[in-house]
Amino acid sequence: MAMKRRKTIILSIIGFAALSAGALVYLIFNRSAHFVRWFDSHLQEWPTEYTGNSVAAMVVRNWGADYLWMLSFTIFIQLVLRLREKDTQWLLLCTGLGIVWEFLQWFGRVNGTADIGDAAAYLLGSISAILLTRIVAKEEEYE
Repeated sequence: MAMKRRKTIILSIIGFAALSAGALVYLIFNRSAHFVRWFDSHLQEWPTEYTGNSVAAMVVRNWGADYLWMLSFTIFIQLVLRLREKDTQWLLLCTGLGIVWEFLQWFGRVNGTADIGDAAAYLLGSISAILLTRIVAKEEEYE
């Protein structure tokens, strides 16, 4: 029982960290956010290697938050539903929800940009969460 609790704690920490990091990425790169204006006024040198026009900055700015949010969403769905390792069909539902959201944007049913990169970020985030939960489960077996 202690191993199952430890797995839950580890996955909760990872999920919360991904959720927090996704929010921070969004706040830093969304130039209209009040946080950014405050941050700009209090920071002497803005880290331009991440906010400039490099490929890394573009990837983080455009898809980083989506990836991290899907990672945390998939982990939390697994924890809430108490899914076992073999129950990946429920975890893939998370990916499906993200991709359906992008299609709804594409067809104008909801507001948004309908970006294929967002759909890819959702897919990678969900797959990463599934792999992370399997890694944590395997580590618990060996202890």
